Amino acid sequence: DFERSRQPVYEGAVFNFSLDEGISSGLRKLSLDNNTTLFVSLFAVFNVLLYRYTGQQDLLLGTPVAGRKHVDLDSQIGFYINTVLMRTTLDEHMSFLSVLQQVRENALQVFAHDIYPFDKIIEDINYKKVPGREALIDAGFSWNKEKAGDDVEVGFMMERLDLNTRTAKYDLWLYGVEAMQQINLAFEYNISLFKISSVSLFAARFVTIAEQVASNPRLTIGDIDFEPGGGYRNGGRQDESIDDAFNFSLNVTNQ
Repeated sequence: DFERSRQPVYEGAVFNFSLDEGISSGLRKLSLDNNTTLFVSLFAVFNVLLYRYTGQQDLLLGTPVAGRKHVDLDSQIGFYINTVLMRTTLDEHMSFLSVLQQVRENALQVFAHDIYPFDKIIEDINYKKVPGREALIDAGFSWNKEKAGDDVEVGFMMERLDLNTRTAKYDLWLYGVEAMQQINLAFEYNISLFKISSVSLFAARFVTIAEQVASNPRLTIGDIDFEPGGGYRNGGRQDESIDDAFNFSLNVTNQ
């Protein structure tokens, strides 16, 4: 929406949405049928969304890992999270199933080497800093599965706190969490680049893609209907609200 500044800008906002029970169940079945996880399925949907927006056939996205593989780190307090890079190649003739399988294979390879520091990769390739951009990636996906109450140790209580730091390190980052069989998602976005109306359309189109591929994963990327139904067209709201059009919950925390 807006021209990128040559100086880094980290002002951000969060747009929350969720997948309804039918889509969530469809994605779980798709994941199970293809011997993979919801993380991989949702990551593949995100790749398709970005491809359909940009036409870019070679996508590089980030995802965080815990960074505590060594047994000596289990009991330590500290920040060990590492960012790993996931590369996906797409074209309009590929089926979503092909994209899913590619993401699955890439994830297995990447997570086998997830201890290698992100900063060391930047150093190894002699990355040249681009003004106004983060190194190597502009977008990524974080996934978490909340523990059920039975998994919490006796004597402890776990409560989810939703924080909005009003910052965004990257252009666009998708967060996902599975809690009580519901898939909740959020786009964290840089407000110096995107309007909230554009991000709400990102969310609507993500849901549209997810719904179609959950029921028919053999659809080619080019055949996936990219436009949401109802009254949501051309990036602007018409008479019908997005809640009415898609029947999923939206909560907006804007700047």
